[in-house]
Amino acid sequence: MKTIYLASASLALLFASVSCSENYDIYPEEYSKVMMFKDSGAHDFTIYSPHSVSTFPISVMKGGWDPQSSSEARVRVMTEEEFNDWLLESGAGYSYLPNNCYSLSSEGQSLEMSLDFNGGEGYKVLSLNVFPPAVGSFMESYTDASRKPVIPLVLESKDGLIDIDNSEMFIIPDYKEPTVSFLNGGVCMLEDGETSYTLKVGLPFESEWDLTAKIEVDPTVLEDYNSNEGTSLGLMSADAYAGVGDVAINQGDEYATVTVNVDLDKAGFRNAIPLRITTLSLDGFEIGESTALIGIDNASKYKIDITADMLYANDCYSGDGKGVPGLCDGDFSTHFHSWYGSNARNFDKFGSYVEFTLPKEIQEIGFDHANRQSYNNGHVKRVQLYAWDGEDWVLFADCDAYGKILLDRMDVGQFGSFHCPFKFNKFRYSVIEADGGSLVGKTTAFWSCGEIVVYGK
Repeated sequence: MKTIYLASASLALLFASVSCSENYDIYPEEYSKVMMFKDSGAHDFTIYSPHSVSTFPISVMKGGWDPQSSSEARVRVMTEEEFNDWLLESGAGYSYLPNNCYSLSSEGQSLEMSLDFNGGEGYKVLSLNVFPPAVGSFMESYTDASRKPVIPLVLESKDGLIDIDNSEMFIIPDYKEPTVSFLNGGVCMLEDGETSYTLKVGLPFESEWDLTAKIEVDPTVLEDYNSNEGTSLGLMSADAYAGVGDVAINQGDEYATVTVNVDLDKAGFRNAIPLRITTLSLDGFEIGESTALIGIDNASKYKIDITADMLYANDCYSGDGKGVPGLCDGDFSTHFHSWYGSNARNFDKFGSYVEFTLPKEIQEIGFDHANRQSYNNGHVKRVQLYAWDGEDWVLFADCDAYGKILLDRMDVGQFGSFHCPFKFNKFRYSVIEADGGSLVGKTTAFWSCGEIVVYGK
């Protein structure tokens, strides 16, 4: 907010501009010197918590028809009583900021400042010193959201005229903690073959401080992303990347960079590095957009060719679709369908599953799962993966992201990577839940699928 009274300012400047005229004596003596705030009215003033003091410049102008005359003026803070009277007249939505929060002097605390104009001086600049720590303490207990605390200033003079329309200023401190953020965070998926990503960490303006931000891997960032977006990216192993650590933002810079390098041979596929800004080296700062997710897909190079003789289904309806071969014939328009009808089946913990025997051992696995395209039913919602360790079936993945992605008959979801603690070549793709409900226990629920593409490493 800012109010400028052009008519009054123009009048005063007019007196200054004609002061050399031989006809100056037609003006009354009281107009020989007229003083005003250069920018009267209300001004927002952002102050930041790390500063001990923030300075707001105030300009006072002197005009009139006799610029060579000397003059005295005084800028002072309104008393609280004066301010309350002004509020009654103006109806402004302000409140009085306690005077321990500011000073018109650089030494000690002063609520007024005298200004002496010598002959020929047209303006003076003084500083209002605002103390962010004191303002911050006040704001912690301030609860009136309808009124902004202000510093009310008034201009006075003993020997000159004050332009009444430009005699008051209201400084509105806006107390903030500077925010340090990932400026290009969020989800950053590397293109095939890319091996690095450079993150920018900084403030929304040039930094006035030297500070260091610590960046750490935080698996909960990945968990939250997968849950919210219906994805199932895996956590990239720590030996597959480098560069995560501290980043220093120097005074005068808007941001600093940190480059995360990825070893694609070790990184696998459909994995991600979840990062968070965790701590800052200085107090009085906030951590803003604090997370970044650097991910890779890169799955195509790990595709495993599957044939029908590698598969066994414990729950296949042979009269609908192509049966088991429909899962791996390379044609998304053909389909597999589990048993359906009025008679319930009774499944153990594995639910309705397809068992795969792979031509090689792997430890990391992912899938493309395509819905049946010819009809809109039987969508898979949840899948569990069991690997054979030579003695028993071991559960190593449980994914409910299917239900957030496979919503339409033409949908294809990309799932994984899922990491098993040991190498395996035999696993069960266990459908635990579909449109019709649970497939564990006694159920009439069923599922269908256009194709399952397998990736493994």
